[in-house]
Amino acid sequence: MFTPSSQRVRSLRLLMRVAMVSIVATTSVAACGGSASDTADTIALVKGAGSKQTKVQEFGEKVASAALKAGLKAASRELEDTTFDNGRVEVSDIVVRQSGKTRVGSATITFKDSDMSLAVSFSVEDKDNWTMTAKKTSSSAASKYTPKQMPDLVIDRSQVSGTIGMTDGELEWNLTGPTVNWTWNKSVTIAATIGFSNQCPFDDDAKCPAGKNIFVTMPSMQLGMTSPSLSVSGVGGFSLSQPWMRIESSAGDVMLNKDNGVKNANMVMWVGKRKDSFDKNLQLPDLATLNKGLNAEFCGDFSLKIPKIGNKATSGCARWSTGGFVIGQLGTGGEVSTDYSSTELKVSETSITKVAGAAFNTLSAAALKSLPNPTVAFNGAVAKLANASVSIGGTTQGIPGNLLRAVGQGDKVIEDLKNSQVNIGGVISADSLDLTVSAPISGTLGDEPMKLTLQTLQLNLKADSSKNASLDVSVVADTTFGYGTTSAPFVTTISLVAQVGTDTGLGLVVNAHGVPSTADANRTGNTNDDKLTDPAHATWVWENAFDIPGYNLWNMTTQVGIFKGSPQFGYNSTGYINPTNDAMDKMVTCGDSNATQTKVNEPCAGSDWLMSQLVTSISVTEPCFAWAFDGGSTGTTLSFSQGAVRTQKFKIGYAPRGCTVGTGDDEVVLPKAFAGFQFVTKIGGATAAFAFKTSTDGLTAMMDLENVKLGAFTYDQLSLKSVIHTDGTSETTFVSDISFNSGTFTVAGELTTGKDGMYQKLVGDIDVSGESPKGSWKFQDNSDGGKDRFSVNNLHFEETMKADGSGTETEMDLSGSIRMKNANYDLVNSHMKAVNGVLRELHFEFVYTHTVNGNKRRARFLIDYHLGDGEMNFVGRMDLRYTNKFDKEIGGYKYVRHLDISVYLEMDLDLVAEGGKSQAVFKVGGTFDGANISGGMNCEARVSTSPDFHCRGTVKFYKKNVGHASEDWNF
Repeated sequence: MFTPSSQRVRSLRLLMRVAMVSIVATTSVAACGGSASDTADTIALVKGAGSKQTKVQEFGEKVASAALKAGLKAASRELEDTTFDNGRVEVSDIVVRQSGKTRVGSATITFKDSDMSLAVSFSVEDKDNWTMTAKKTSSSAASKYTPKQMPDLVIDRSQVSGTIGMTDGELEWNLTGPTVNWTWNKSVTIAATIGFSNQCPFDDDAKCPAGKNIFVTMPSMQLGMTSPSLSVSGVGGFSLSQPWMRIESSAGDVMLNKDNGVKNANMVMWVGKRKDSFDKNLQLPDLATLNKGLNAEFCGDFSLKIPKIGNKATSGCARWSTGGFVIGQLGTGGEVSTDYSSTELKVSETSITKVAGAAFNTLSAAALKSLPNPTVAFNGAVAKLANASVSIGGTTQGIPGNLLRAVGQGDKVIEDLKNSQVNIGGVISADSLDLTVSAPISGTLGDEPMKLTLQTLQLNLKADSSKNASLDVSVVADTTFGYGTTSAPFVTTISLVAQVGTDTGLGLVVNAHGVPSTADANRTGNTNDDKLTDPAHATWVWENAFDIPGYNLWNMTTQVGIFKGSPQFGYNSTGYINPTNDAMDKMVTCGDSNATQTKVNEPCAGSDWLMSQLVTSISVTEPCFAWAFDGGSTGTTLSFSQGAVRTQKFKIGYAPRGCTVGTGDDEVVLPKAFAGFQFVTKIGGATAAFAFKTSTDGLTAMMDLENVKLGAFTYDQLSLKSVIHTDGTSETTFVSDISFNSGTFTVAGELTTGKDGMYQKLVGDIDVSGESPKGSWKFQDNSDGGKDRFSVNNLHFEETMKADGSGTETEMDLSGSIRMKNANYDLVNSHMKAVNGVLRELHFEFVYTHTVNGNKRRARFLIDYHLGDGEMNFVGRMDLRYTNKFDKEIGGYKYVRHLDISVYLEMDLDLVAEGGKSQAVFKVGGTFDGANISGGMNCEARVSTSPDFHCRGTVKFYKKNVGHASEDWNF
């Protein structure tokens, strides 16, 4: 063991005595790149209330803050203002010393609109010549930084080096960062050596966002994707100031699937707004919602495979997401023949000679629904995307004459429409065709009181590989009913529908549709999602329909024909119930929060009107019935039993063989084996919802409760859904938000069964998103003025179990934070995994923090266990830390003292199966740091085939006018 000599002991004692009688006022410079050795030449800038510079002490000599400011201003106007580069960079924690005519020191710089900061040293000659330097230091947990714009990226600030400086008034950035690797949404990997700059990473500034930005640049990077398989180099960057990122690369030939790809592709990935585009005539949907904010686009030359269209290679773009892709092609040309050979509808004539563009996508119906605008546009022609199908849009040179003759049109009409330019759109897949052609026409039918002004002729052709086909020829007309100024206008569609195949038949369909107000010009008013917002100013097909005051008929479809060998009469209507009508006063209640609401103090608005829909089909082969009324999200209800029960939504339907009523946009389809019931009611302030549905797909049952009180507990939400499929698989989910006097918690579960086994998941959370009491579980001591004695700030529990033919696998995660008086107890990243009943992984980490009057005590406990094939590893660790900081001002001087003690104990046990080598390692050590003394010691004992024990230690002393001394131990 090492023993210091007596002469060294005497020197150390003398140094410590001198250190105790001389007080040095310093600020913490370690984080800014300084050290204790700079103290003799350091002016410590002490900041008081309001962050104003108050007093500066240079070891006994007072310096007025005005004089210091004047000195800083003479050295650097930028530092005096604590910002530079047009406010992009803020400077704080400034420590300055004079070195000849140059002022040098340390500071912390922070980039605008971010929490990204760097410790720098600086040298200032004058306002036009200065340099700030960042140097690489030791990496630590505190140096790791995650930009708020890039949540999956970690930057080690300790590895940033280089300068920001001004030479003869010219500002230059030369900051280089580490090489970073991160993954975006589990699908895109990026590796790049980064830098920092105030300039756009691209030569074209228009590609970058406007404003005062600090950019993280990636001048050379490697990007990879798994599907499609891609590994390319590129260039890019992102902003620390706002949500923006852009990456560009030449991606070569990219195949999205076996049929569709892009040759010589240019790749652009971006987050945020993008100003430029590959071609302004091609507009593809934004897929960022499927990629955690990221858009990815490949543009170049390709040929999109379109079933039944003779296509040619042109240019276009593909947008990629984790949920699928959308590919759009401009100027396809191509032709389509209406001779659909697999059906009995054979009208041979080529019809499409010009197509503005085509698009194909592999997005699911749910993904399409989540997009802000699931459409594509080719030279202004808009086509709606359909799952796994090609959407086309453009023009055609007339409607085929043979088709017009097939529906009884004369030669004059045929000649006019064959030579006119008409619009075309539709969806084509490998086994189906759905095309719509529309052409403007003019003329009138009938006279007052029923007069039709013809507007549009529409043709719709559908066919599939099962030899089913239909042809629908419709005339759309503005209709007036009545005489002169007293007439009421609405829209009428008259359709002739012919079907061949399994649903062979012929029918006549007539639809009458009201006219919306200006505010609802773009709404159909036929569904709750597209409900009229201003029904009070709409024009109805029939006001006070069926002599029911307050019930107005908005849309009505009647269908007469012979289908599947049976006569059929179908009826479908949509109506609105006016809650302001006197006859409805006692039946309709508006609003969803006040059960006693009256129209005197809270009148019903236009959006409070109730929708009602009736569907019926009288037929031997396809009978069906459905009726519904819906208050939607407004909470408008129908009242029963003098308001004791209020029903917000009621739906009932029955269709044993399924049925179809209407055509085109007014078509309503009920599936086979359909039986459904839905009921939403309000009782007091509570809401209860029940739903039940059967079809050929299986059975679905749902229940929702809101604001239901049971004793001391309130169920803010309780949802249960169960789906049983006809193939034997099932899914059951439930979610429950429960509140009581001390807080709120959420429990959610999922159970799935099928041919591949069973999957179960259970999640529990304490809600910390709101104010008290929902902010945490708080338990107060009323005997002590109602102070919080115990609170659960957050708690998360998650358990999953998978079971199949190979066995079972269970995983559990637990984390949370509990506070008792001034102490915090944090459970961090606790995890357990068991396979077939055997514990394979265990990680438990617990942190205790207690702060009183600025003095902090911290303890950390860690257990980590891993069982692999033939080996077991067990790690246990305990960390203790005590920090005491105090300062006092005497006679205009500010004296600062601190004490920081850290101790750790660690055990690492490695056991290997018979024939291998096992060992155990025990470690103990710690550090201490005071105003004039610091040091530490680390000991390690190793038990193995080669046992070992050793310790190392250091003590350092410092005192002004005496110097430095240190002692090291190693045994």
